[in-house]
Amino acid sequence: MKLSLVITTFNRSDMVLKVFDKVYDHPLIDEIIIVDDCSEWDEYCKLSELLMRKWKVVLFRNEKNLGMSRNKAEAISKASNEWCILFDSDNELYLEYLEALENHLYINKLLLKNYIYHPSLAIPEHDYGFFDEMEIDKTNAKKFLHMAEFRCLLNNCNYIVNRDEYLRIYKYDETIKESDTIYFNTLWLEAGNGFYVVPGMKYHHRKHSGSGWLNGDHKYNMNKAAELQEKIRLLK
Repeated sequence: MKLSLVITTFNRSDMVLKVFDKVYDHPLIDEIIIVDDCSEWDEYCKLSELLMRKWKVVLFRNEKNLGMSRNKAEAISKASNEWCILFDSDNELYLEYLEALENHLYINKLLLKNYIYHPSLAIPEHDYGFFDEMEIDKTNAKKFLHMAEFRCLLNNCNYIVNRDEYLRIYKYDETIKESDTIYFNTLWLEAGNGFYVVPGMKYHHRKHSGSGWLNGDHKYNMNKAAELQEKIRLLK
């Protein structure tokens, strides 16, 4: 099995290499797709230069800014592998992430395309271990909405997803701004698909002043997230 590491970025040339420097040589990852969402030209040129000698990396630049939601779909569409790690450009992937996946594959032999394989730890703040080895779908997701960590899980990507299933389910909605991940995860559940939290799958979730969530309209995004949580609550 081979994975595409799919990274979306905007004006973060100083962060992108940190995403994959610990896992670049891992044999599971045979390509790294980076889609720049029409950053400032100087930023894009700097990023291009930094990646020049990284033979696994393919860098694309959108002709216009698509926004966080559409750019994720655009990036996924460029992957040549069936399975992708969809990762934000301000976080760091750890070897333990891939080792946990290998352990899962050793026990279960394969991945199911209607499941997203979600990390168990987003250090330093988020521990999803309560949900380890749990199959979460629209029939039981509503039971966990009162839990802060489950709401964080729904607002988080940095997971492994089937390329074709992601693209089949994705729909663009112009009202979705920085609440793009919980929006897609709601579509995923609505379609009858599920999440599986993989024990020991760990990455570093960085907080910083350039975060898209923090720099967007926070009140608007929180209201959108609340609307989507209510939609999940009502799924049958």
